[in-house]
Amino acid sequence: MTKIIIDGRLFKTKKRAHEYIAEKLSFPSFYGENLDALHDMLSSYGKPTLIRIRYPASITANLEKYGETLLRVFDEAEKENRIIKVEIE
Repeated sequence: MTKIIIDGRLFKTKKRAHEYIAEKLSFPSFYGENLDALHDMLSSYGKPTLIRIRYPASITANLEKYGETLLRVFDEAEKENRIIKVEIE
């Protein structure tokens, strides 16, 4: 299983958050950089992967409500896609 660590301290803006996630998870160039696109990409992610999200408080501090929803998207996608595991530390 591949392990990917996401550093929430780097989520300074919505745009930067999506760029960073796309880079870490090797999303294709057509990734839409929004929450719906994130959900689609995670729910269809094809490699067994552990995604560990560190510093979630930084995500919500920087992105507020959007950050809370972003974290929820990871949780929801994990329930839909059984080959990914999400740990929020």
